[in-house]
Amino acid sequence: RTMPVDSATKKVRTMTMADADIVCDLLNLMWMGYDLYEPITKKKLISDTERVPEFNLDNIFVVEENGRIVGCVSYRDWSEVTKITVKSWNARIKITAMALDAARIFRELPVLTKPGNILKQWCLINFAFASIEDFALLLKYINNLAVSSGINQLCFTCSRKHEAIKNLKGFVRLGFDSMLYVKAFDDTINLNNSDLWVSGIGL
Repeated sequence: RTMPVDSATKKVRTMTMADADIVCDLLNLMWMGYDLYEPITKKKLISDTERVPEFNLDNIFVVEENGRIVGCVSYRDWSEVTKITVKSWNARIKITAMALDAARIFRELPVLTKPGNILKQWCLINFAFASIEDFALLLKYINNLAVSSGINQLCFTCSRKHEAIKNLKGFVRLGFDSMLYVKAFDDTINLNNSDLWVSGIGL
């Protein structure tokens, strides 16, 4: 469903080349210290937009407050990577679907993708923010774009302890645990049991 995106002091817009250094600083500040995180540079950020199909600067948004960038997020249409057909719902999703169906009588609410249908998702990548309110504003903006494009879900990967999960309000959220197996090809790389960085671009 569409959500109101209004703020007296903040606005969401697409990223420009002039924003690249600030966006990189935001990303490095949020994710530095996570296992497998490689500090991002302007050169790499721009390189990703050139080498990844169906991904460019139009897919990257920033939130600006009084001329200062305080948050960023980019998205990619997951169907460009793979098409996922929903086989079945687990008990938790079934209960959520029933609750949404009941509450939909009184207000507009999202509809979950039913078993047998292809899951239409946008995967959020490279997000960072100064406050959870900045992230929420970005999510609402991208959510509205997704609704107008016939996309059912937004998804992203992060630790359950991350602020993007713990303090985000106003969204219907469904999370799941994921096991990731990594083989190191460089013996000098050691994981130190920190939270893990998983890039949507890498996936």
